[in-house]
Amino acid sequence: MCAALDYAPEGRRPPAKKNAANRLLAQTLKDAERCGILPKRTSLSAIDGSGFEAHHVSHYFVRRRSSGPKKNLQNMSYRRFPKLALVVDCRTHLILAAVSGRGPSPDCPHVREALRAARERRQIQAVLADAGYDAEWVHQFIRDELDMRSFIPPTAGRPTDKPPAGRYRRAMRTYFRRPKQRRRYGQRWQVETVFSMIKRRLGECVNACSDRRQRRAMLLKAIVHNILILLLIRPFLQSSCVPVSQPQPPQN
Repeated sequence: MCAALDYAPEGRRPPAKKNAANRLLAQTLKDAERCGILPKRTSLSAIDGSGFEAHHVSHYFVRRRSSGPKKNLQNMSYRRFPKLALVVDCRTHLILAAVSGRGPSPDCPHVREALRAARERRQIQAVLADAGYDAEWVHQFIRDELDMRSFIPPTAGRPTDKPPAGRYRRAMRTYFRRPKQRRRYGQRWQVETVFSMIKRRLGECVNACSDRRQRRAMLLKAIVHNILILLLIRPFLQSSCVPVSQPQPPQN
């Protein structure tokens, strides 16, 4: 099923568009809320991006391939690769928003699109992010425009004893000096867990050649990830789910 979703033969019209993929992702969140898996308000979310393989080549083959008479081991890397940014619910591992793109690239450019999409679908109280999102405008966008709290370590730039520039980055410096027991940042690794779940279950390779089809294939992986969580947890919450009415047989 997963292979059929993320595969689109070249030369044919793709089966789904980006808007359709976003509607499917939003529908999985509605089903999760209806079944009691996802609360009405997300207290803690995390955002991050990760790259996928563009070809079915194992890491061992890429590492052992080398040119020269000695045939030494080499580390090979692709210049461009598919990249997926996710906003996840830290408690349930459900994906709230997904933005596909190309890497290598910074994480900041997709923060507006990803968090706006997540905010339209859910009420989010706080967002956790790594140092790749450390910028004053990112804090201003999350806190002032989206009315959410942001927790990002202020480590961008050269190491210095001077306080960071910007109101929110200075506040983050004070926050991250607290003991770890008084910080909520430890849950940021949940988004890393979601990427690991996707790559282990659905594969880390994208079965498409063109950039457009690779983007859609990554969005379909995010949708299937939410569906798998619903299929796994729903049997334990059948009492809280609204039963689907079955058609009644005609009476003679």
